[in-house]
Amino acid sequence: MPVLIDKEICNGCGECVDACPGDLLAIDKTEGTAVLRYPDDCWHCLSCMKACPFGAIELLLPYVVALRGARLTVNYDEREVEWQLHLPDGNTLKLKRQTQSEFESKEARTNG
Repeated sequence: MPVLIDKEICNGCGECVDACPGDLLAIDKTEGTAVLRYPDDCWHCLSCMKACPFGAIELLLPYVVALRGARLTVNYDEREVEWQLHLPDGNTLKLKRQTQSEFESKEARTNG
């Protein structure tokens, strides 16, 4: 299942378009929002989700991976990435990780 773009949140900034390694996304000139041009070619690398500064992109997970209706979203800034698994029962599981630049910055301060 390909990524989903929430047209209510997307402002057409194009960050996801630039991030997609498969060149599968574009900005719909009529709606002014991102659109997945080739859904069957999406391999779920999630680059677009991490690049979106507004959290407008999510991934519906297939039933074999999670319960039916589970969604994966991401919040990202310079210091950390927070993946959120939204379960159908309303619970959310969160996984936070430092970004590579934050890790390198802390390592340089420690070793410097």
